[in-house]
Amino acid sequence: MKINNLPNILLITTDQQKASATGIYGNKTVKTSMWGQFAKEGVTFERCFSTSPICAPSRISILTGMYPLTHGVTCNHNDPEHVNKSLRQLPELLNESGYETACIGNGLGDLSGGWDYNIDFYDSAYGLNDIFKQADELSRKVKPLNGWISGVHPVSAKNGVAAKTTDYALQYVEKQRKKPFFLHAAYMEPHPPYFPPEPYASMYNPDEIDLPENPDVLNRPKWQNEAAREMNIDKATEIDIKLAIARYYGLISYADEQIERLLDKLKESGILENTWIIITSDHGDYAGEHGLFAKSEALYDCLLHVPLVIRAPDGALSPGKRIGEMVQLVDIFSTICEIAGVKVPDLCQSYSLIPYMNGLKNVFKRQAVFAAVGGNINKKASFPQGMPVRGIHSDVIKMVRTTNRKYINDESNGHEYYDLDKDPDEIHNIFAGSDNSEIIEMKDLLFSWEENCKKYLINK
Repeated sequence: MKINNLPNILLITTDQQKASATGIYGNKTVKTSMWGQFAKEGVTFERCFSTSPICAPSRISILTGMYPLTHGVTCNHNDPEHVNKSLRQLPELLNESGYETACIGNGLGDLSGGWDYNIDFYDSAYGLNDIFKQADELSRKVKPLNGWISGVHPVSAKNGVAAKTTDYALQYVEKQRKKPFFLHAAYMEPHPPYFPPEPYASMYNPDEIDLPENPDVLNRPKWQNEAAREMNIDKATEIDIKLAIARYYGLISYADEQIERLLDKLKESGILENTWIIITSDHGDYAGEHGLFAKSEALYDCLLHVPLVIRAPDGALSPGKRIGEMVQLVDIFSTICEIAGVKVPDLCQSYSLIPYMNGLKNVFKRQAVFAAVGGNINKKASFPQGMPVRGIHSDVIKMVRTTNRKYINDESNGHEYYDLDKDPDEIHNIFAGSDNSEIIEMKDLLFSWEENCKKYLINK
């Protein structure tokens, strides 16, 4: 149903799903049929990067079209007062343009506003707090990984968080309304602890899981070894690690099937005929890479490279196309503005992805992507859901990445530089042995980006 000639917009996010744990990005083990079908109907962006390796900064970038250094949220413990008040968030802009806005699932609390409906699953009113607490309590008993890794959640799949996200989303979109909707369906999975319900907990045979290549403990940053010891990963056996990855995949498949259920129902009801759909994840997960699990305030590709597929109504625009250019989650802001016919604010660090889908030749192409994280004064371990103490940084660390090089500016733990052509897994830090001209060029790119971020802070 078309209302006021404006299309509906559905933004679907999973939480902590790296691109390499998705079938359409080359993973031959994990079962993600929804992504496979959706990619046939939409446009896949092969190299999409988050602006931060953790939840709040990344999601605020999507809603504001700005990087963390600009919008002010650089860690998960920032208070609402840190948010740059001069920035307009998507719900506000779309409200003014005739949309009804809703967020269902894993919300941002007071960091985000302007929603007409906000069903935040952390709110005890929705009865899902017990599911989160139960997973935490179970995970703290897991040995030898002491709270991080894997187990079976006793909740039934139909009553799990992913299923409830789909249930609430369907209740919302199927109701009668006089306005088009902008719905953010925010799925919690595959966020740790890795406790999927059955049959997903047993879906993958650990013996068939490939272990990622990892640096020797002597050749990786000191904080990573300390974080591994803090989480007892250094005591884990090979089967422990494989089982943890298998359970991570189980959560991904659980969310995949529930999102597929949502899309199938929308197709049956005819709602998809006038609905743009964007599916992505806020950031990635180590899942064994760098000898770690979950996330930390670090800037490796396993934490930043995320899946992104966009589908036009009825799949009418470039179905099955794959885009190899680098883009960022911050670009979702301008993309949604263009879909809704909303003027993008004059000061914006986001670029619409619609021209890529239209096949236009004069498309803005990012020569580099950027990310930032840290500034966390609350250095308190938050696992099994969050990060170890040694994965939390009081200084803000920053990154610039081109197609083949990456420079990480980390004053406290040591700078990092990677040749991504030779070392795509970012195992061999060659900062100390690199040609000075290469480092200077990357530092200049990062400095220019930081200066660009500063010019938006005048009215903060």
